[in-house]
Amino acid sequence: MKYEDDPRFCGYYFEDSYVLSVHVGVSQVVFELLVVWTEKHPDYHPPSPGEQYCYGRSHLWFKNASEIEYAPSGRAPSWDANDHWDYGNIDSFVIDPPHGYTLDGEWGRLKLNALNAFVKDIGL
Repeated sequence: MKYEDDPRFCGYYFEDSYVLSVHVGVSQVVFELLVVWTEKHPDYHPPSPGEQYCYGRSHLWFKNASEIEYAPSGRAPSWDANDHWDYGNIDSFVIDPPHGYTLDGEWGRLKLNALNAFVKDIGL
């Protein structure tokens, strides 16, 4: 199942978002993102001058997680125009119902099961 078909992720476009950090714990994983907010997002606004998309800061949470397989790419981050470390994009985000998730990108690969998965917006 593609994440776009899941109502929890409506309003987000991950492929052109930027991974600022990945935090892996015993039973949770959190991605800090500069994420694309689509027109379906309640805080959407036209893109800033020089930007292709409307971006916002968000956390992508996987809680009550198990079978966490995280393989960081080992690639050094780049320093982006907004003074953030940037580990690249989430190139693929696949949901294997009911609780499986697989994400891939320049930052690495994550495969896990999680009882709770959601996005929490933290601002612009």
